[in-house]
Amino acid sequence: VTMRLCAVGGVSDSLDTRAILGLQAEERARVSAEKCVFEDTYSGVVASDSAVGDFRECIFRRNGVAVNVAECSSVHVQDSHFSEQRVANFATMKPPDTVTSGS
Repeated sequence: VTMRLCAVGGVSDSLDTRAILGLQAEERARVSAEKCVFEDTYSGVVASDSAVGDFRECIFRRNGVAVNVAECSSVHVQDSHFSEQRVANFATMKPPDTVTSGS
């Protein structure tokens, strides 16, 4: 899955209108997003079960956790902006997981 110039999430920062997941990738899925906005979710991105994600120039705003990485998945985030997460910008759920951030 490739996304470009997309907005993903809920309607506002309210418990009733917040989306559960912005993007979920499982079972060796490969996903990429460029210049996308992930906002007002409980989890902006969830990668699990050996999924691979590449996110460039994205905005992660007002999520519970912006990027969750689990179960041998790998996520690369570059030139992106994070603001107002409720819990964390990045979280790993089970080792061994890889999260990298580059400029």
